[in-house]
Amino acid sequence: MKTKMTNIFNQRDGFNSRLLLYVKSTTGINFNKISEIKKGVWIVFAKNERWVIKEFPNPDKLKNQMLLTNLLWKHGFKNTYRFHRIHDSGPCYFEKRCLGFLQYVEPNNGKSFQFDTAKNRSEAIELLCHFHLVSAKCIFALKDKLPTFNLLEKWEKRLETFKRNCQDIKESSIYPYLEKYIQVGELSLNVMKAHETYFIKKPHCILHGDLAHHNFLRKNNGSLYLIDFDLISIGPKHIDILQYCNRILPSIGWSPERLFAEGDAISQYGKDTPFLAALLYPADIFREWNYFFSYDKKKQQKHWKHLKEITFRQFEKRMLFSNWMIKRMDSDLL
Repeated sequence: MKTKMTNIFNQRDGFNSRLLLYVKSTTGINFNKISEIKKGVWIVFAKNERWVIKEFPNPDKLKNQMLLTNLLWKHGFKNTYRFHRIHDSGPCYFEKRCLGFLQYVEPNNGKSFQFDTAKNRSEAIELLCHFHLVSAKCIFALKDKLPTFNLLEKWEKRLETFKRNCQDIKESSIYPYLEKYIQVGELSLNVMKAHETYFIKKPHCILHGDLAHHNFLRKNNGSLYLIDFDLISIGPKHIDILQYCNRILPSIGWSPERLFAEGDAISQYGKDTPFLAALLYPADIFREWNYFFSYDKKKQQKHWKHLKEITFRQFEKRMLFSNWMIKRMDSDLL
């Protein structure tokens, strides 16, 4: 994890310097430096240790994550961070902000983890499966605190938002591409609705919910960690497996053959029609375009390169992948 060092005395209102003093007095650790990683997340440095300070939207979010990480460690899943002991009495507040103090996990050579090698993907899916196995034991303590994940509802809303956003660009040269993604998304949802119970069936576990590469972290001792539990919910493990598949597909050239050769954790779903239908849904296309439509012009310009890559340059591979999934579903339905 690369951090951009921030001179705490150059902050206009001195917030970072006040935060550093607060952390020092609260923890009793002689921190001497603070670095803002991104909005609402900081690292504080002492001579022999570092901690992450993270702002949470409300105390319940923080309490749920503290409870989950404690339970994970208790049941043997230790490939994640722990919260500082100052939270034994509950959340901390500074200038009306709810803050969590998290163990800093030193990344290997400062490099971010990627899904670009078979070894990395194998370790990531193995770690995810271990997380599911252990998090299933945490259900009882969290069942009244976390939502049950509703994939169909989420994706129906995402598609409808995308369709509304596209109304103003129907005459543009890019719309036929977007229209094709809409058709694929509608087909996917129709099949998913016919198998609605598949996406909520038990047994359940705690779902991570955000399996982007940056939420896997290679520690400096070589071990792999799973981090960031902001989107945890309850549901069947194949919801997370599905999202993981979506995340690694660009790294394997949108090849369904390679996808289902990634190991038993994925291949076991290769004949599940609803799983195949969900793989068909272009979740990232709709998500990223909906973000794009909400941005101002400056931010749109910054985002456009990524949008072109996933929407147009990957178009042929995505359509071949979609056709493969549709043929596989047709054979399953015969």
